[in-house]
Amino acid sequence: MNLQVTRRAFLSRSALITSGLALAPAVRRAGAATADRLRVAAIGAAGQGRSNIDNVAGVGGEIVALCDVDHRQATETFQKYPAAKVFTDFRGMFDTMADEVDAVIVSTPDHTHAVAAVAAMNRGKHVFCAKPLTRTVHEARVLREVAARRQVVTQMGNQGSAAGNLRRAIELAGSGALGEIREARVWFDGGNGPLERPAETVPVPAKLD
Repeated sequence: MNLQVTRRAFLSRSALITSGLALAPAVRRAGAATADRLRVAAIGAAGQGRSNIDNVAGVGGEIVALCDVDHRQATETFQKYPAAKVFTDFRGMFDTMADEVDAVIVSTPDHTHAVAAVAAMNRGKHVFCAKPLTRTVHEARVLREVAARRQVVTQMGNQGSAAGNLRRAIELAGSGALGEIREARVWFDGGNGPLERPAETVPVPAKLD
């Protein structure tokens, strides 16, 4: 069934299916409240980016632009969304499509999250940014300040963070129902990345811009 999802219906969803992505109901394109689709650009279109894009598209978001520095890695996503314009540099994407984008998904490697998110927000775009949000506390403060100044809706991609059970846990902790919380312990198994800094210098792959 070809279900046409309106902007209002899209924004009323509290989470985007499996990943816990959410965009708050406040998202509106200035001066175009009657537009029927939320137009979304993605910076980072492979790996986690592909998953984030699919989730947004799955609830009615219109993918209008895709940006990735490795087009071979992102080929599958480009083919899946043939109507989206393809870019290598997100700055060029914004220069070209500033008036055609309502919201931006940032799913790049960690060190470019803040730069891409601020660039989007400074253009008045609502932002979903994958975790980790920033490299430093300073970058996080800059994102907060820009979001407040530009009055855009933002969310960080901690899968499940928009879910009711986690929000309820925060409510219980904040209400004092658990008493004074003095310590929190977190376990981490190393994930799927290297545990030590590589010793060798790897040349830039030919496919990477």
